[in-house]
Amino acid sequence: MIRVRNTLAVLAFTALFGCAVESPASTPTIAQIDLQLHTTHATQPITRNLTDSFVVERPEFSIDVNSQSYDTLLNQLDKEQIDYFVSSSVPTRDDVWAAPLARDGLILIVHPSNPIENLGVGDIRNIFSGQITEWNHVDTENQPVIPLTYQDTDDTFHEFHRLVMGRQRITSNAQVVPNIQAMIEQVKILPNAIGYIPFSRLETGITDIQVNGIRASRESLIDNIYPLRTTLYVIGLSEPPPVYRAFFSWIQSQSGQQIVAEQYIPLP
Repeated sequence: MIRVRNTLAVLAFTALFGCAVESPASTPTIAQIDLQLHTTHATQPITRNLTDSFVVERPEFSIDVNSQSYDTLLNQLDKEQIDYFVSSSVPTRDDVWAAPLARDGLILIVHPSNPIENLGVGDIRNIFSGQITEWNHVDTENQPVIPLTYQDTDDTFHEFHRLVMGRQRITSNAQVVPNIQAMIEQVKILPNAIGYIPFSRLETGITDIQVNGIRASRESLIDNIYPLRTTLYVIGLSEPPPVYRAFFSWIQSQSGQQIVAEQYIPLP
């Protein structure tokens, strides 16, 4: 078993798994391969897009996708109840295997009426820790700040802590939303709110702000200059066997990365 800590090395897969079984030439038979892949709620849409595209190319595969919270999936992995799962956060442990599938970023979002254009990472940390409670500390608006966050079982929550909060805790006064779409909808209706979502989920009706003077874009993420960069991983306890290797290596191939590029940033 190869174990990694925070490793971004691309899987060195040299061949896809051969799935055809020997049979008489007149009646060829393809063995059906049924796999289960688990994913966090945040990464479920891209995981579903990738599995759907893969089985079109490899019809001998059938992949059932199930989504759960990050903490639930990690617990199930430790108990060997699941084999692999996709997440935007990877545990900082020596006993897991992880490989990158796509790149993304975290963006801070506010209501379009909010005049704030830029926040430093320190200001963001102070807002979400409760040290800054009024917008006039970072702008001219004398209005209360309403920080929005996720449950602490969410992989987006874990990445925000890693990139922004460090050892500080998010204030208990923050409003907790159940998922990314709920975060977007709350920001749309609360002029004083501030939340965070993946760059890949940015949509109209909300405004993303610069962080340390840099706005998130495909270019700033590709060039590694936007500060809140994230990566999507497939995570397990050991290197994948050939049947899983076929799918994971396809995601890292040109065909898979074309699907990734429709919403995310491809691997370098």
